[in-house]
Amino acid sequence: MERDAAKAPAPRVAVVLFLLKDKSVLLGRRRSSVGDSTFALPGGHLEFGESFEECAARELREESGSGDKQNGIPNSYK
Repeated sequence: MERDAAKAPAPRVAVVLFLLKDKSVLLGRRRSSVGDSTFALPGGHLEFGESFEECAARELREESGSGDKQNGIPNSYK
């Protein structure tokens, strides 16, 4: 059985942030049709040409208003 390449979905990569401080972790409350009002870790999909760290910093800015655009995520692991 052959698959039509034009109809095949493109693979997507997700990045999730675990932001820890002492015994606390950053969570956000979802506002969408999927899992509305549940808590989730910040994160999202990697854009073409973007590094994992750039994606994490962008998602943190988008979802929480935090994060340094120039320096990315402090103490991040690569």
